Amino acid sequence: MKFINFMRIYLFVFFVIFLTSCSSVQKDWKTDGTTIEKDIAISKKQGLMLFSASDTDPQSKILLENVFTDSLFSKINKDFIFYNIDIIKETGSADSVQLEKNYVLFSDYNITQVPYLCLMNEHGDVYHSDLIPEQVNNSSSFLEYLNKLKEKSVTVETLRKNINETDGPEKTKAINAFFDTIYLIEPEKYRTFFDEGIASDPSNESGLLGSFILARMELNIEPLFKQQKYTEIIAELKKVLETGFLNPEEEQLTLCNIASFYSRLPNPPIKTVIEHLEAALKKAPNSFRAKTIKEDIEYLKAKN
Repeated sequence: MKFINFMRIYLFVFFVIFLTSCSSVQKDWKTDGTTIEKDIAISKKQGLMLFSASDTDPQSKILLENVFTDSLFSKINKDFIFYNIDIIKETGSADSVQLEKNYVLFSDYNITQVPYLCLMNEHGDVYHSDLIPEQVNNSSSFLEYLNKLKEKSVTVETLRKNINETDGPEKTKAINAFFDTIYLIEPEKYRTFFDEGIASDPSNESGLLGSFILARMELNIEPLFKQQKYTEIIAELKKVLETGFLNPEEEQLTLCNIASFYSRLPNPPIKTVIEHLEAALKKAPNSFRAKTIKEDIEYLKAKN
């Protein structure tokens, strides 16, 4: 599943959207990217988001000046609503409210480099999220690039249809295939799919139940994490372990998370932290995490 971590990445940069909004036939960038899902639901179009840094990144400047022309807008406005989320260094003339919205968008979409393109279908599924190649430097090359990317939208639509047409473990597999294809910017809006995936395969015939349980658990603990309710998070994690549906590496991850949240308590029980790390290491001694877990155990024992 292509999760963008719910613990957001905070970028120490300044954001602003410039340019103007549009009439019923869009001829220019929309200003407020936070309305994209509402806008596409009303318009039945797809969403195009360009994240840029117009005054510091040469490629962003080329795209904004030479690629996204009036001619290009006229060719794509039938299928897309388009948004430019622009980072500028000089923020003196920036709208402070819009500045904050842009900050949140860069964080939510995990944008750390520009120019970056995100495409969203009519359902709000993000089916493309990546840097724009340097060779895309004029309107015709972008249009060709965009047309190829739109094929991903067809794939995602087919996968959505498969979910509705299957039952039992096959539904769980269909949901997983869908999640493997999209980018989960807002996992909470897919909670129903997580619930269906779990309910459709109670015996874990698909072998996917553990990953679905962990994904739903992340949704459950996110508000607890924001409130720093670490004891309640630990209880949620232990419930997941007790299901018996996690594979060894999933159990290892869960035990490591339990250890981590114990360490966040006001008076962390170091012995308990070490015990959970040792239990985690035993679950999957050859995993990619094993070396780090060993180092953490050695460090804690030496320090205490």
